[in-house]
Amino acid sequence: MEVLNNLGNTLFNKGNVNEAIALYQMALQIKPDSAEIRDNLGVALAKTHGERANQLVGMGRDDEAMAEFREALKLCPDYADARHDLAILLLQKGQVDEAIAQFREIREKHPDDAMASFDLGNAYFQKGQLDEAMGAYQSALKIKPDDVSARNNLGMALLRKGMADEAIIQFRQVLVLQPDFALARTNLNKALLQKEQP
Repeated sequence: MEVLNNLGNTLFNKGNVNEAIALYQMALQIKPDSAEIRDNLGVALAKTHGERANQLVGMGRDDEAMAEFREALKLCPDYADARHDLAILLLQKGQVDEAIAQFREIREKHPDDAMASFDLGNAYFQKGQLDEAMGAYQSALKIKPDDVSARNNLGMALLRKGMADEAIIQFRQVLVLQPDFALARTNLNKALLQKEQP
């Protein structure tokens, strides 16, 4: 039983998920009360559902993909990639509150996930909750200070709040990090114009 489980882990780590699932299932026939094997099987099945969901998204079958992501999370609630993909899909479909809840759950379990913080900021920004958006972007920048997208979006949130001076600082920092970031240059010009207006 242990040999089957270990071999399943090796295959899973090499990307042979279906073969790993088969070995985990064989191991469970021998020892059905093994929490470790059940966990391994759950993670492998969740990965399969997550991969299937991403294929469905690519085919424009978003509702089916959402169902697959949810199934993956039933099997393995800590599967951050599936939760993140589900949250992105929810955000794209305009289900902002549920997307925010998913991103927040990722951040609770994985506080060093800069992408989850960035995307949470985008969700808050989309909803018009600028203070929350700025906080999420700042969290992303604490983890990954050279993230030009997070810095640019922080600048946009500051600008929308009427804080042109602070926005200018962010846009200029983006252009120091990545001089060819055209959107940041456009945003900097907007901020400079806003500052000149009484």
